[in-house]
Amino acid sequence: MRTGRPPKPQPLREMEGTWHRRINRAEPKPDGVLRVPRNLSPAARRHWKRLAVILRPLGLLTPADRDAFVSLVENLAIVDKGRAEVAKSGLVVALRGKPCVNPFLRVVRDAENQLIRLFGEFGLSPASRTRLYSALAPPSPSVDNSDLSESYFADGPEPILQ
Repeated sequence: MRTGRPPKPQPLREMEGTWHRRINRAEPKPDGVLRVPRNLSPAARRHWKRLAVILRPLGLLTPADRDAFVSLVENLAIVDKGRAEVAKSGLVVALRGKPCVNPFLRVVRDAENQLIRLFGEFGLSPASRTRLYSALAPPSPSVDNSDLSESYFADGPEPILQ
C-alpha cells in the first residue's frame, strides 16, 4: 500500500504548471460523453448541470469520473436539504421533551466534510483553485522593461542647477 499524498489527475497537473518530468504521459485519458444519471435527485441534477458546465471544458469531468461526481452532487443536495430542515426547525429541537441539538446539523456537517475532499479532487475549492491556471484563460500581459531606460535617458543628462 502506498503512503503519502494521493496522485493528482493529469488535467490538474497541467493546469498547475507542474514540472514536466512529473507529468505522467501514460495516464489514461477516458473519452466519451458523460450524461446525467437517471437516478439522481432533482436537487442533485441542478448541481450536476451547474458544475458540469465548469468542469467539462477543463477536462476534469470524464466518464471515468462519474461515480465521484455523483457523490459530489448528491452530497451538495443533502447539504441543501439539511440546511432547509435546520432553517425550518431551528438549531435546538425538543426530543422526548428535552432540548437538544438538531440532528440535521450532524447530517449537514458529515456531508460537508465529504464535500471538502471531493471539491479538492475536482479543483473546486479555493485552495486547489489558486494552484490552477487554465489554458482557456487569456495570457497575462508581460511587462517589457527594455524600452524604459532608453526613453528615460534619451534626452541626455539633466542639467545641474546651481
